[in-house]
This record gives sequence, C-alpha cells and structure tokens, in this order.
Amino acid sequence: MRVKWTSTINKAGTSYQPETPSVIKRDLLEREVKPLKARYRVSKGVKYDVTPEVIGKPAKIKEEVIREGTPYEGQVPDSFERIEFDADVSELQDYGDVKYYRSEYGKIRVSKNAEYY
Repeated sequence: MRVKWTSTINKAGTSYQPETPSVIKRDLLEREVKPLKARYRVSKGVKYDVTPEVIGKPAKIKEEVIREGTPYEGQVPDSFERIEFDADVSELQDYGDVKYYRSEYGKIRVSKNAEYY
C-alpha cells in the first residue's frame, strides 16, 4: 500500500543538514534606534519642542553559518515550493493521529488529506 500527498517545502538553496552549526558569525549592519516620544514645554500657552520624536527601528544583523571544513555561507532568502511525495506506508513513522516521512528535505508531516492507494 502506498500514500501520496503534497507539502510545502522551504528550499533555501542549501541541502538539509540536521546537525546544529558549530559557529554563527554575526555582523551588525545597522544599529537599533530606541523609540522616543516628542517632548515639549509650554510657555504662555504655546508649545515649544525640546526634543523631536524619534521612531524606533530594530537592529539589522547579518548572520553567517560557519561549518567545519567549508567556507562561509551567506544567508539565503526563503523560497517555498510545493512538492508531491509518494511513499510506501511502511516508510512512514506513525504517532497515532500524526504520521511523518523522512525525506532529503528533513522530517515531513503527512497531511490529513493524503491519498492511500
């Protein structure tokens, strides 16, 4: 008996590597700006700005994964793709309600509307 289903996979340009990276190199591209409200004082019923309002922005950090024996690998933007899987039922890992399939993209959940034939 076989099962067929379609899953959305993140193909970020790198093959699946289950081990955690040994080092992550971080470069600060842009510093964080803390948000502040405008401050003013009132003199004779007129507002005078003391400090202007500052809009907060988060810091931008570029991360590079360093693996042993390989050169630097820059960040790759996420690219999602719909892939159809066709596997034998004996290859699935059954956890009661949920079933998983181990593929070259990692551990993938078998969808509820999978077609058994």
